[in-house]
Amino acid sequence: MWKKLTLDAKMTYSHEDVDNRPYLGYSGANVARALMTLPASFDQIWLKDSRVDQYGNYQSWNSNSLIINPYYSLYNMENNSKKNRVLGYVSLKYDFTDWLNLKIKSGIDTYQYVYYNYAPKTTPNQELGEMRYLNANTTEINSEFLLSFSKKVGENFSVDASVGGNLMQYDNKTTDMLGKDEVFSDITSINNYKEYSLVYNNPRKQINSLYAFVNLGYKDFLYLDVTGRNDWSSTLPDGHNSYFYPSFSGSWIVTNSFGSIKSKAISFIKLRASYAEVGGDTDPYNLYRTYYSFPYSLNGIDFSTESGDVRPNPELKPSRTKGYEFGTSIKFLDWRVGLDFTYYNQSTFDEIIRLPISNASSYPYAFINAGEINNKGYEILLHVVPVKAKDVRWDITVNWARNINKVVKLHEKAKVQELARAEWVSSYIQAKEGGTYGDIVGYAFKRNDNGDVIYGANGLPLRTDEQVVIGNGQYKWTGGLSSTLNVKGIGLRAVFDMKWGADVLSMTNMKMYQYGTHVNTLEGREGWAKSEEERIAAGVPVDQWVATGGYLGQGVFNTGTEESPVWETNNVYVNPKDYYSYLTNNQIMEPYIYDASYLKLRELSLSYTFAGQRIKKSKVISSIGLSLVARNLWLVWSNLPNVDPESTYSISNGQGYEYGSLPYRRNFGFNLNVKF
Repeated sequence: MWKKLTLDAKMTYSHEDVDNRPYLGYSGANVARALMTLPASFDQIWLKDSRVDQYGNYQSWNSNSLIINPYYSLYNMENNSKKNRVLGYVSLKYDFTDWLNLKIKSGIDTYQYVYYNYAPKTTPNQELGEMRYLNANTTEINSEFLLSFSKKVGENFSVDASVGGNLMQYDNKTTDMLGKDEVFSDITSINNYKEYSLVYNNPRKQINSLYAFVNLGYKDFLYLDVTGRNDWSSTLPDGHNSYFYPSFSGSWIVTNSFGSIKSKAISFIKLRASYAEVGGDTDPYNLYRTYYSFPYSLNGIDFSTESGDVRPNPELKPSRTKGYEFGTSIKFLDWRVGLDFTYYNQSTFDEIIRLPISNASSYPYAFINAGEINNKGYEILLHVVPVKAKDVRWDITVNWARNINKVVKLHEKAKVQELARAEWVSSYIQAKEGGTYGDIVGYAFKRNDNGDVIYGANGLPLRTDEQVVIGNGQYKWTGGLSSTLNVKGIGLRAVFDMKWGADVLSMTNMKMYQYGTHVNTLEGREGWAKSEEERIAAGVPVDQWVATGGYLGQGVFNTGTEESPVWETNNVYVNPKDYYSYLTNNQIMEPYIYDASYLKLRELSLSYTFAGQRIKKSKVISSIGLSLVARNLWLVWSNLPNVDPESTYSISNGQGYEYGSLPYRRNFGFNLNVKF
């Protein structure tokens, strides 16, 4: 009995301790927001030395209290996060026969995340001192069984089949505490405050699943796979919480079917096709109203209000994704050259999304099953081994992928889904019925029928009457190249990563233009200064002077009527400072849309595998490997100035915004791999 029983277990523990993560985005403590506005001639040491007065109080350094002295955020404000994580599983397998076995497995992923963010007294917008303390405990347990059958049927057929089930249990307990009005200075503790507010969340979720798999093979060249799975989710209402999704796939190894095709020139040919469906649920507590209690009461009655700004929906259905793909895999020249091609087409139906609704309902948004979004595209992979000898091998892999998405339909009462918003520049990112997912919407230059920018009599451009699509934040295609060279146990690997075709609204560059720190704002400065000297020398008032130099916008102005326009080339010079301030103040975002395409050296590694006689003779150690790894080393090419093209304003679906971003960090490390 015991010979038929196999026990397998594994556990991984990780600890993360991070001090003072950089503040990002629109946070006043984001150092990039301050640095992007400083003149090149400004001595930053003054900011460091005078960030506080003799009593340790914050000293204002500019007229905008929303932007904190960058050295104050570095040396006086604090944040820390600690994360302890355990991943593990226990698996028990029993072989009834050589063709039938039962496997029972239970795995756990649990972690505790503790975070605090501290702002001392006199910090702008937190003058009394504040501290946020968050403690989150998250556990996910997956327990499954799988009964597997594998046997040859006659000489030509093989059958592999499995029946199983899974129980997924998710539990999160998060305590989020905010302390205000610090009692004692320089004591970093959540207990050091006079006023507290506490929010406790306990989202839980369970999914019960049953599934089956069948694989049929014929003569080692023809295969058919059929799967079926049914999930029951706790986050969906009764009557809609059960959803079934099947898949079918087939493959044909042509070279095994027709032996005459196989040669040194053509080593392997495989054709494949598949169809699959996937069901999906939603997050906990999207069906019914939830409430938030205020930390005070009146006559013994607690005050509370509904939490969130999205109307729950007790009739949500599971989302559905249906798709098919086909492809081929071909190997040439004794497996020295390989080519893989895949075409896919998939559509998502009844996606659970947040759609804007009438404010008359007391909610600005609602959870709704809506729409159909289609994604289709191609994936190509080329693998070449140009050098293959006894102690030397060189592998090169190139991949390319193209995706085309379209919002086929949304909802009969809501044709636009808002994915993200930057209210302060009157822009949002949308998915619009009939359009593409991720369109960036904002105000643009008003243009005539020829596409020329229209200027007013004051030399400043006109703005579109309504917001229009000015870009799209989704990449059109992605690619990569990896090169691995191994010489007598020494390995050198380089990985390049490329993405092309996405747009980004760079609010960093917008602010640099507004404050005159962008190099392009030099245009017209000397001409305007000279014009002002001439005006002053002539004693002419500003409103009566026709500027002889400055910034000259490229476009036209109308000398006719609105009904019968006559277009003349713009010839009115303006102060460059006034021009770029005008663009920002009037929220004209078109000039700050950039191509976010890039090419990066993503990773470079050097490794060595010890293979001496002592290792070979060892009965304890089977191999030792050591590697040095560096990541994000070099931005080889980019069309986006002053900013890393991978920077983002949000981690949500609304990709396409950037503001106050910091460069991606270079990472250096080493790996030691010992096998026993």
